[in-house]
Amino acid sequence: MTRNSKGVWVWGSFLPNENIFLTLLKKEVNSLLLSPEFDIHMTLCGPYEKISKEFLKDVELYCRNNYSFKVPLNGFKYQNNKFQSFYISVLRTSEIIKLRKNLFNIKRFPINNYYSPHISLAYGEHNIKRKEKLISELSQLPLALTLNKLSIVSVDENINKWEINNEFLFKQAF
Repeated sequence: MTRNSKGVWVWGSFLPNENIFLTLLKKEVNSLLLSPEFDIHMTLCGPYEKISKEFLKDVELYCRNNYSFKVPLNGFKYQNNKFQSFYISVLRTSEIIKLRKNLFNIKRFPINNYYSPHISLAYGEHNIKRKEKLISELSQLPLALTLNKLSIVSVDENINKWEINNEFLFKQAF
């Protein structure tokens, strides 16, 4: 399957204090694994060639009517894949599947049955030994993070450009 390197994607983001933790962790990873700069996120769906104002309104409404939720983490992982080079694995929960299904129902996107939720910490082609060494040196992860925001992002991987265009907060459970 060929990867579409340009388009609009929907990303999930985390609570501000968790995002700070993840950004510092990404900075630590990037001290050993050089990577293009990108915002911390969990890709949920896409790519879309283009989106409409109605799509944005529907995503905003969805966030306004649904609560943020916990996503359980499954440790540091790596692959021999530019955009999954080094990452935090996220367990594929019913909440994540439901969110993707609802986004798909708002506007269809190219879907496959293999969705592996993750939070990238480095993009690129890196030495496996360096990745293994890094895993042994990094501090322990929390058990879960709270997905509290959806972002609409214009992407052009050919020039390493990831631009957040819109952000929508979920309702917060207090």
